[in-house]
Amino acid sequence: MQPLIPNSTSNNCGDVTGSNCVPYNGTPIPCLPNCTGWSVSDVLYNLGQESCYIQSMLNMSGLDLSCFYTPCPSCQNPTQLIPVLQLMINYMCSLQTQITSLQTQVNNLTSGTGSTVPCTNC
Repeated sequence: MQPLIPNSTSNNCGDVTGSNCVPYNGTPIPCLPNCTGWSVSDVLYNLGQESCYIQSMLNMSGLDLSCFYTPCPSCQNPTQLIPVLQLMINYMCSLQTQITSLQTQVNNLTSGTGSTVPCTNC
């Protein structure tokens, strides 16, 4: 963080105050514990830590998505949250379509309105 210069009209940086010496008096930050008494440097460091943690948790590169689809040989698995979620949603929608189709076929067979498949090994 750039140091605060009390006399901003001066190019002379004689009385510089570093961010370690500037108390954070801003609005409370929900993802940080009570930061009363923290310096601006402390707040920035902790926000950076939170950002790094979130990035590490959103890294999807280690997921095995092979049960959802078969990628082309030169394709890579998606590693970002939105494409992975969309892939999962598409797969679930496909399963729901298959389930609905099977339910219709079973209902037709049990009600006698559907075609029957002859038994060849009865």
